[in-house]
Amino acid sequence: MNMQSETSYPLRKTRDFGLTISDTLLFVKGNWKGLLLMYFIFIVPFLLVGTLVGAESLGEFFYEMFSKSNDIFSFQFMEHAPMVGLSLLCYMIAGVLYPTLVYIYMERYEAGEGQTPTLQECASRLFLIGLSNCGYVLVTIFGFILMAMIIAIPVLGAIIFIFGFFYLVVAFSMLIPVNTIEDRPFPFAYRRSIELVKGRWWYTLGVTVVLFLIYYFFAMIIGFVSTMVSGLSSVNFLDPNAASQVFTKKYFLVSGLSAIVQQIFYLLIHVGLGIHYFSLREDKDGSGLEARLDQLGNDSRKNGHPDEEY
Repeated sequence: MNMQSETSYPLRKTRDFGLTISDTLLFVKGNWKGLLLMYFIFIVPFLLVGTLVGAESLGEFFYEMFSKSNDIFSFQFMEHAPMVGLSLLCYMIAGVLYPTLVYIYMERYEAGEGQTPTLQECASRLFLIGLSNCGYVLVTIFGFILMAMIIAIPVLGAIIFIFGFFYLVVAFSMLIPVNTIEDRPFPFAYRRSIELVKGRWWYTLGVTVVLFLIYYFFAMIIGFVSTMVSGLSSVNFLDPNAASQVFTKKYFLVSGLSAIVQQIFYLLIHVGLGIHYFSLREDKDGSGLEARLDQLGNDSRKNGHPDEEY
Protein backbone atom coordinates (compact mmCIF):
# COMPACT_ATOMS: atom_id res chain seq x y z
CA MET A 1 0.00 0.00 0.00
CA ASN A 2 1.31 3.46 -0.89
CA MET A 3 2.17 5.82 1.94
CA GLN A 4 1.76 9.59 2.05
CA SER A 5 5.10 11.32 1.63
CA GLU A 6 6.34 13.89 4.10
CA THR A 7 6.83 16.43 1.33
CA SER A 8 4.40 19.04 0.15
CA TYR A 9 2.19 18.50 -2.90
CA PRO A 10 1.98 19.49 -5.75
CA LEU A 11 5.45 19.57 -7.29
CA ARG A 12 4.14 21.54 -10.25
CA LYS A 13 3.97 25.11 -9.00
CA THR A 14 5.86 28.35 -9.54
CA ARG A 15 8.80 28.94 -7.18
CA ASP A 16 11.40 31.57 -6.54
CA PHE A 17 15.07 30.67 -6.08
CA GLY A 18 14.88 30.11 -2.33
CA LEU A 19 11.74 27.98 -2.56
CA THR A 20 13.34 25.83 -5.27
CA ILE A 21 16.27 24.98 -2.99
CA SER A 22 14.10 24.48 0.12
CA ASP A 23 11.61 22.27 -1.76
CA THR A 24 14.53 20.23 -3.07
CA LEU A 25 15.77 19.57 0.46
CA LEU A 26 12.21 18.93 1.64
CA PHE A 27 11.56 16.38 -1.10
CA VAL A 28 14.83 14.58 -0.39
CA LYS A 29 14.05 14.55 3.32
CA GLY A 30 10.66 12.97 2.75
CA ASN A 31 11.65 10.48 0.05
CA TRP A 32 15.30 9.57 0.62
CA LYS A 33 14.57 6.02 1.78
CA GLY A 34 12.69 5.03 -1.37
CA LEU A 35 15.10 6.85 -3.68
CA LEU A 36 18.22 5.34 -2.10
CA LEU A 37 16.67 1.87 -2.15
CA MET A 38 16.20 2.18 -5.90
CA TYR A 39 19.71 3.64 -6.25
CA PHE A 40 21.27 0.60 -4.59
CA ILE A 41 19.10 -1.86 -6.53
CA PHE A 42 19.33 -0.40 -10.04
CA ILE A 43 22.37 1.91 -10.17
CA VAL A 44 25.03 0.58 -7.79
CA PRO A 45 25.44 -2.76 -9.68
CA PHE A 46 26.58 -0.85 -12.79
CA LEU A 47 28.99 1.24 -10.70
CA LEU A 48 30.40 -1.85 -9.02
CA VAL A 49 30.93 -3.66 -12.32
CA GLY A 50 32.56 -0.56 -13.79
CA THR A 51 34.86 -0.25 -10.78
CA LEU A 52 35.85 -3.92 -10.62
CA VAL A 53 36.35 -4.27 -14.38
CA GLY A 54 38.34 -1.07 -14.76
CA ALA A 55 40.47 -1.17 -11.61
CA GLU A 56 42.90 -3.88 -12.65
CA SER A 57 43.28 -2.68 -16.25
CA LEU A 58 43.80 0.93 -15.21
CA GLY A 59 46.28 -0.12 -12.52
CA GLU A 60 48.35 -2.05 -15.06
CA PHE A 61 48.10 0.72 -17.62
CA PHE A 62 49.38 3.44 -15.27
CA TYR A 63 52.11 1.16 -13.97
CA GLU A 64 53.38 0.73 -17.52
CA MET A 65 52.99 4.42 -18.26
CA PHE A 66 55.11 5.52 -15.27
CA SER A 67 57.66 2.72 -15.36
CA LYS A 68 58.24 2.91 -19.14
CA SER A 69 57.85 6.63 -19.65
CA ASN A 70 60.69 6.78 -22.18
CA ASP A 71 58.85 4.58 -24.65
CA ILE A 72 55.33 5.81 -25.33
CA PHE A 73 54.57 2.84 -27.56
CA SER A 74 55.20 0.32 -24.77
CA PHE A 75 52.10 1.26 -22.82
CA GLN A 76 50.13 -1.45 -24.62
CA PHE A 77 47.02 0.71 -24.42
CA MET A 78 45.05 -1.43 -26.84
CA GLU A 79 45.49 -4.40 -24.55
CA HIS A 80 43.61 -2.60 -21.78
CA ALA A 81 41.20 -0.59 -23.96
CA PRO A 82 38.34 -3.16 -24.08
CA MET A 83 38.11 -3.50 -20.29
CA VAL A 84 38.51 0.24 -19.74
CA GLY A 85 35.84 0.84 -22.40
CA LEU A 86 33.47 -1.60 -20.68
CA SER A 87 34.12 0.17 -17.38
CA LEU A 88 33.32 3.57 -18.91
CA LEU A 89 30.17 2.15 -20.52
CA CYS A 90 28.94 0.91 -17.13
CA TYR A 91 29.58 4.34 -15.61
CA MET A 92 27.75 6.05 -18.49
CA ILE A 93 24.73 3.77 -18.13
CA ALA A 94 24.65 4.39 -14.38
CA GLY A 95 25.00 8.14 -14.97
CA VAL A 96 21.95 8.15 -17.25
CA LEU A 97 19.78 5.69 -15.32
CA TYR A 98 20.24 7.54 -12.02
CA PRO A 99 18.45 10.78 -13.05
CA THR A 100 15.97 8.74 -15.10
CA LEU A 101 15.00 6.80 -11.98
CA VAL A 102 14.67 9.98 -9.91
CA TYR A 103 12.42 11.67 -12.49
CA ILE A 104 10.25 8.58 -12.90
CA TYR A 105 9.83 8.61 -9.12
CA MET A 106 8.92 12.31 -9.13
CA GLU A 107 6.47 11.88 -12.03
CA ARG A 108 4.72 9.01 -10.21
CA TYR A 109 4.70 11.07 -7.02
CA GLU A 110 3.02 13.97 -8.81
CA ALA A 111 0.55 11.72 -10.65
CA GLY A 112 -0.30 9.96 -7.38
CA GLU A 113 -1.10 13.29 -5.70
CA GLY A 114 1.68 13.03 -3.15
CA GLN A 115 1.62 9.27 -2.66
CA THR A 116 5.01 7.56 -2.46
CA PRO A 117 5.57 5.49 -5.65
CA THR A 118 6.23 1.78 -5.30
CA LEU A 119 9.37 0.05 -6.51
CA GLN A 120 7.35 -1.82 -9.14
CA GLU A 121 5.88 1.40 -10.57
CA CYS A 122 9.30 2.90 -11.15
CA ALA A 123 11.02 -0.29 -12.29
CA SER A 124 8.39 -1.00 -14.96
CA ARG A 125 9.28 2.20 -16.84
CA LEU A 126 13.01 2.35 -16.19
CA PHE A 127 14.31 0.20 -19.07
CA LEU A 128 12.56 1.85 -22.04
CA ILE A 129 12.88 5.43 -20.79
CA GLY A 130 16.45 4.80 -19.67
CA LEU A 131 17.30 3.47 -23.13
CA SER A 132 15.70 6.53 -24.71
CA ASN A 133 17.69 8.86 -22.43
CA CYS A 134 20.92 7.01 -23.31
CA GLY A 135 20.11 7.72 -26.95
CA TYR A 136 19.61 11.41 -26.22
CA VAL A 137 22.91 11.58 -24.33
CA LEU A 138 24.86 9.87 -27.13
CA VAL A 139 23.30 12.09 -29.81
CA THR A 140 24.07 15.19 -27.71
CA ILE A 141 27.70 14.15 -27.17
CA PHE A 142 28.10 13.46 -30.89
CA GLY A 143 26.56 16.85 -31.65
CA PHE A 144 29.03 18.62 -29.36
CA ILE A 145 31.91 16.74 -31.04
CA LEU A 146 30.73 17.97 -34.45
CA MET A 147 30.26 21.44 -33.02
CA ALA A 148 33.88 21.40 -31.80
CA MET A 149 35.05 21.35 -35.43
CA ILE A 150 34.27 25.05 -35.58
CA ILE A 151 37.43 25.56 -33.50
CA ALA A 152 39.31 25.11 -36.80
CA ILE A 153 38.40 28.76 -37.46
CA PRO A 154 41.16 30.72 -35.66
CA VAL A 155 40.07 32.68 -32.56
CA LEU A 156 36.48 33.29 -33.69
CA GLY A 157 35.76 29.55 -33.89
CA ALA A 158 36.99 28.98 -30.33
CA ILE A 159 34.91 31.88 -29.01
CA ILE A 160 31.75 30.66 -30.79
CA PHE A 161 32.30 27.12 -29.54
CA ILE A 162 32.87 28.15 -25.90
CA PHE A 163 29.81 30.42 -25.72
CA GLY A 164 27.66 28.02 -27.74
CA PHE A 165 28.72 25.07 -25.61
CA PHE A 166 27.83 26.74 -22.31
CA TYR A 167 24.56 28.07 -23.67
CA LEU A 168 23.47 24.64 -24.91
CA VAL A 169 24.58 22.84 -21.73
CA VAL A 170 22.18 25.01 -19.72
CA ALA A 171 19.48 24.99 -22.42
CA PHE A 172 19.60 21.17 -22.51
CA SER A 173 19.64 20.80 -18.71
CA MET A 174 15.94 19.86 -18.81
CA LEU A 175 16.51 17.23 -21.52
CA ILE A 176 16.29 14.12 -19.32
CA PRO A 177 13.48 15.45 -17.08
CA VAL A 178 11.43 16.33 -20.17
CA ASN A 179 12.01 13.02 -21.94
CA THR A 180 11.35 11.03 -18.76
CA ILE A 181 8.28 12.85 -17.49
CA GLU A 182 6.57 13.94 -20.72
CA ASP A 183 7.68 10.83 -22.67
CA ARG A 184 7.32 12.18 -26.23
CA PRO A 185 8.90 10.86 -29.47
CA PHE A 186 12.45 11.82 -30.44
CA PRO A 187 13.58 14.63 -30.82
CA PHE A 188 10.78 16.45 -28.93
CA ALA A 189 12.84 16.83 -25.72
CA TYR A 190 15.41 19.12 -27.39
CA ARG A 191 12.83 21.69 -28.47
CA ARG A 192 10.89 21.38 -25.22
CA SER A 193 13.98 21.82 -23.04
CA ILE A 194 15.03 24.96 -24.90
CA GLU A 195 11.44 26.23 -24.69
CA LEU A 196 11.30 25.75 -20.91
CA VAL A 197 14.68 27.39 -20.26
CA LYS A 198 14.05 30.30 -22.65
CA GLY A 199 13.85 33.50 -20.65
CA ARG A 200 15.06 31.63 -17.55
CA TRP A 201 18.59 30.74 -18.72
CA TRP A 202 20.48 32.68 -16.05
CA TYR A 203 18.05 31.52 -13.38
CA THR A 204 18.55 27.91 -14.46
CA LEU A 205 22.32 28.37 -14.43
CA GLY A 206 22.14 29.79 -10.90
CA VAL A 207 20.01 26.91 -9.61
CA THR A 208 22.36 24.36 -11.20
CA VAL A 209 25.49 26.01 -9.76
CA VAL A 210 24.06 26.14 -6.23
CA LEU A 211 22.97 22.49 -6.41
CA PHE A 212 26.46 21.48 -7.57
CA LEU A 213 28.05 23.47 -4.75
CA ILE A 214 25.88 21.66 -2.19
CA TYR A 215 26.83 18.33 -3.73
CA TYR A 216 30.51 19.31 -3.95
CA PHE A 217 30.64 20.06 -0.22
CA PHE A 218 29.72 16.46 0.63
CA ALA A 219 31.75 14.97 -2.23
CA MET A 220 34.85 16.88 -1.11
CA ILE A 221 34.65 15.34 2.36
CA ILE A 222 34.30 11.83 0.95
CA GLY A 223 37.08 12.50 -1.57
CA PHE A 224 39.39 13.69 1.21
CA VAL A 225 38.82 10.48 3.16
CA SER A 226 39.42 8.45 -0.02
CA THR A 227 42.65 10.33 -0.70
CA MET A 228 43.95 9.62 2.79
CA VAL A 229 43.05 5.93 2.54
CA SER A 230 44.69 5.50 -0.86
CA GLY A 231 47.83 7.39 0.17
CA LEU A 232 47.58 9.83 -2.72
CA SER A 233 48.20 12.87 -0.52
CA SER A 234 51.74 11.74 0.29
CA VAL A 235 52.88 11.17 -3.30
CA ASN A 236 55.57 13.20 -4.99
CA PHE A 237 54.29 13.26 -8.56
CA LEU A 238 57.66 14.45 -9.83
CA ASP A 239 58.95 10.97 -9.01
CA PRO A 240 57.54 8.47 -11.57
CA ASN A 241 58.38 5.49 -9.40
CA ALA A 242 56.46 6.87 -6.44
CA ALA A 243 53.45 7.72 -8.59
CA SER A 244 53.40 4.22 -10.09
CA GLN A 245 53.04 2.78 -6.59
CA VAL A 246 49.86 4.80 -5.98
CA PHE A 247 47.88 4.35 -9.21
CA THR A 248 47.34 0.68 -8.53
CA LYS A 249 44.34 -1.63 -8.50
CA LYS A 250 43.81 -0.75 -4.83
CA TYR A 251 43.72 2.97 -5.63
CA PHE A 252 41.11 2.58 -8.36
CA LEU A 253 39.02 0.27 -6.19
CA VAL A 254 39.04 2.80 -3.34
CA SER A 255 38.27 5.63 -5.77
CA GLY A 256 35.42 3.66 -7.33
CA LEU A 257 33.87 2.79 -3.99
CA SER A 258 34.16 6.39 -2.80
CA ALA A 259 32.46 7.50 -6.05
CA ILE A 260 29.54 5.20 -5.24
CA VAL A 261 29.15 6.95 -1.90
CA GLN A 262 29.56 10.37 -3.53
CA GLN A 263 26.80 9.55 -6.01
CA ILE A 264 24.36 9.28 -3.11
CA PHE A 265 24.60 13.04 -2.69
CA TYR A 266 24.15 13.55 -6.44
CA LEU A 267 20.54 12.88 -5.55
CA LEU A 268 20.36 16.56 -4.50
CA ILE A 269 21.22 17.67 -8.04
CA HIS A 270 18.77 15.33 -9.75
CA VAL A 271 15.90 16.20 -7.40
CA GLY A 272 16.74 19.91 -7.60
CA LEU A 273 16.65 19.91 -11.40
CA GLY A 274 13.40 17.95 -11.24
CA ILE A 275 11.86 20.52 -8.90
CA HIS A 276 13.11 23.25 -11.23
CA TYR A 277 11.59 21.43 -14.22
CA PHE A 278 8.16 21.36 -12.58
CA SER A 279 8.49 25.07 -11.76
CA LEU A 280 9.44 25.95 -15.34
CA ARG A 281 6.63 23.79 -16.68
CA GLU A 282 4.08 25.55 -14.49
CA ASP A 283 5.58 28.92 -15.37
CA LYS A 284 5.36 28.22 -19.12
CA ASP A 285 2.19 26.10 -19.33
CA GLY A 286 0.30 26.91 -16.16
CA SER A 287 -0.04 30.65 -16.69
CA GLY A 288 -2.20 30.15 -19.75
CA LEU A 289 -4.28 27.54 -17.92
CA GLU A 290 -4.77 29.83 -14.95
CA ALA A 291 -5.89 32.63 -17.27
CA ARG A 292 -8.44 30.35 -18.93
CA LEU A 293 -9.75 29.21 -15.54
CA ASP A 294 -10.06 32.81 -14.41
CA GLN A 295 -11.92 33.62 -17.61
CA LEU A 296 -14.29 30.69 -17.05
CA GLY A 297 -14.88 31.92 -13.54
CA ASN A 298 -15.67 35.41 -14.78
CA ASP A 299 -18.00 34.04 -17.45
CA SER A 300 -19.84 31.88 -14.92
CA ARG A 301 -20.32 34.87 -12.65
CA LYS A 302 -21.45 36.97 -15.60
CA ASN A 303 -23.92 34.40 -16.94
CA GLY A 304 -25.01 32.90 -13.63
CA HIS A 305 -27.55 34.13 -11.12
CA PRO A 306 -28.37 37.84 -11.32
CA ASP A 307 -26.91 40.09 -8.66
CA GLU A 308 -29.30 40.74 -5.84
CA GLU A 309 -30.47 44.30 -5.37
CA TYR A 310 -31.57 45.76 -2.08
